[in-house]
Amino acid sequence: MVKQNIALMTPEEKREYAKKLILKKKRKSLVATLMLITAVIVGMYPVVGYFINNHSNSYVVQKYDDSISRASKATLARQLTDARSYNIELFKRQASDSGGTQDKYMKSWYSKTYNNQTLLGYVEIPDINMKNLPIYKHTDLNTLDRGVGQFDTSSLPTGSDNTHSVLSGHSGVKTERLFSDVQTMKKGDVFYVHSLGKTFAYKVFEIEKVKPSQVDKTLIRKNQDIVTLLTCWPTGINTYRILVMGERVPIKVAEKVPTQVRNWFAYQYVIPAFLIVVMLVIGVLALRKKHKRKTLLVKGTSNYENQ
Repeated sequence: MVKQNIALMTPEEKREYAKKLILKKKRKSLVATLMLITAVIVGMYPVVGYFINNHSNSYVVQKYDDSISRASKATLARQLTDARSYNIELFKRQASDSGGTQDKYMKSWYSKTYNNQTLLGYVEIPDINMKNLPIYKHTDLNTLDRGVGQFDTSSLPTGSDNTHSVLSGHSGVKTERLFSDVQTMKKGDVFYVHSLGKTFAYKVFEIEKVKPSQVDKTLIRKNQDIVTLLTCWPTGINTYRILVMGERVPIKVAEKVPTQVRNWFAYQYVIPAFLIVVMLVIGVLALRKKHKRKTLLVKGTSNYENQ
């Protein structure tokens, strides 16, 4: 049918027909290309966002480590002693049930600890491939958008007995891991808190899902040094809180615990990214195939013109 129509056309009509056909194909190819590019951009957004935020956290931790290395031993010892004194007072008040853990005096003292700095250190969790997540004072939204927040009603992470430090982090943020993978942790896992030039190791001994009102789970336990990693669960619904509780163990003991990396980030982002790349390759091949068909069509039209 098409051959008969082309055969009846004048040379000028054939040229116009070929131009319109090529223009139509170009428009379709352009739309397909734009849709493909948009899909790739949308799909890669979480991956790119993750790497940007991870680099930002690494930079914050590097600056923190640099500042610690420049500080004198006396300065660091003084800050650690002050933080531990704060923890002792917090434990006394909590044990006496005086309700004064958040009065003006304690709030003021809390703010002045660590030389009035909000950055306390950083957490490292080998089993979920977490290496450099900063720990800040408080748990307001702005703080939790930057890293992990330390509950101001809990102990400061100082590696001493009669303390229970609660570290809270978001889950399910598209462009940041934060505490998204904490829910995959298991009893026996080891994590580390780096603060004031010291490293404290904690071995997970208890994992619980509790309601937000069950604050008794985060109270200080006598003669124990506990750090709890807290995040919302289920992701996106946030009805409960997951508490991953670790008790301090000697570094040498922690180093003997085998690491079983459960880096769910690879499954959540890297594999989709790989699929996007595959789609991109398929799209390019499809466009090349269309271009080849177009070339053959133009050649065919030229042949008709010469008939």
